[in-house]
Amino acid sequence: RANGKRHQHKPQLRLTKAQLCLNIGNTRKQPAAGRRLQEKHHNNPKSRARLAHISQHSTMAQDLTEYQVALQTPRGQFHWTALRPIGMALGQIQSGTVMDKNITLVTGASRGLGYATALELGGPDRHIVALARTIGGLEELDDAIGEKGGSATLVPIDITDEKALQNIGLSIHERWGRLDTFVHCAAHAVPLSPVTHLAEKDMDRAWAVNARGTQRLITMFDPLLRSSDNGRAIYTNDTVRGRPFYGSYASSKAAAEVFWDAWALEISALGLIVRSFSPEPMPTALRARFYPGEDASQLATVKSQAQALIETLIS
Repeated sequence: RANGKRHQHKPQLRLTKAQLCLNIGNTRKQPAAGRRLQEKHHNNPKSRARLAHISQHSTMAQDLTEYQVALQTPRGQFHWTALRPIGMALGQIQSGTVMDKNITLVTGASRGLGYATALELGGPDRHIVALARTIGGLEELDDAIGEKGGSATLVPIDITDEKALQNIGLSIHERWGRLDTFVHCAAHAVPLSPVTHLAEKDMDRAWAVNARGTQRLITMFDPLLRSSDNGRAIYTNDTVRGRPFYGSYASSKAAAEVFWDAWALEISALGLIVRSFSPEPMPTALRARFYPGEDASQLATVKSQAQALIETLIS
């Protein structure tokens, strides 16, 4: 943003009020000489996780560096691979005074329930990592959270981008060593259609975002939540299963719910709190895809459902 105007440009992670610059969008090749692994955050006494092992090699054809990470937490050791643009070393994130805050990541945070939930949670005691595709909505959220005395990091990406999510998971670990709260509101609505006329591209997109996207997010953020003293996660499900013409959307949301419920059972003995929330009908862009022209005055407000979600999360 410059001179009070918003500018449209290629989505990339950007410096925000919290001064946390993830900047995974820039994949320009830079000289490899002099790159170092900056591990100053890993020795922070307030971080309960540390790197047990890390190795790297450059994939010059893709202008990326691949990191093989082993994260040691109080509940065990976990492994994942992350890709980072060449020339961007581990730990290349500017400091912000947010270590003592609850680190909360919200998907679908640029509008609808995700936006309202991030805004309700935002405040002096939390740092919001807001993930969505729409830059304008994220900037508005950042302004609104700032007015409440809170701070936010904006992450304008698509949750189907696995490499970008890997980078985010690694960057969160580098800066804070943990993720305290994960709120998953992102979803994709496709046109209603009889099963016999489902468009393959619509079905593929619904499954990529709603089902595979949910499983991918769980994979990336599970180790970070385990590293928190009070890790919590919540998923917004839907009750359209079995309704006519909802085949692509309902099946993908049902699959996501199966992944989420299975994960909740798998980690139930580890102290993490994983819940689901079914919001009442509310006037969001997603619902408008299914019910155009609906009288919004007959629906619950998005703010009221955000508050109900938070009550479910913290209870």
